Amino acid sequence: MQLDVVGVFSPDLWAVWFITGGPLQCRPHPGLLALPPHLLWARVLTGASLGFSLLALLLTAPGLQVVHSWGSRQKRVLLGVGGGLSLVAGLLVLVPVSHVARLASLSRFDPSLPPVAPRWEKGGALYSGWVAAGMHLGAGALLIATCYRQRGGAPETDPRGAPHPPGAPVRRTERV
Repeated sequence: MQLDVVGVFSPDLWAVWFITGGPLQCRPHPGLLALPPHLLWARVLTGASLGFSLLALLLTAPGLQVVHSWGSRQKRVLLGVGGGLSLVAGLLVLVPVSHVARLASLSRFDPSLPPVAPRWEKGGALYSGWVAAGMHLGAGALLIATCYRQRGGAPETDPRGAPHPPGAPVRRTERV
């Protein structure tokens, strides 16, 4: 059956919408490589973000205070590398989410699209992506700040707030 296609629109991640002489029709993409290039790159960047965040988690776990099998220098290095990878993961997820939000805003007010053409909307997935990017960026900044503080960049204070002299052992007491 041959369709008389009037217009083709692909604002969907999973399908192509086209207008024939009659009603609006939808067909799934024939494969992953049939996606528009910007959506293909969005998927690649999101997958890379997942890989970087998993690697950051795996590298940061041995750098925690509760792990005593590593020295303090090795822990600082692991925290710094984990924080840097978390920052990279946050940026890698922020770029495609913001790009898709821009496309959703542009398609919403595009006068060249016919009124029956489907339009993207800013939904829960975009907001979840922005929250995930913010959490990655915040975690990376906190890990790097912790690494910097452990290195000696910020003076440590005792519980009363008085700074310790350099080189003096820090005695910590915890009350339960």
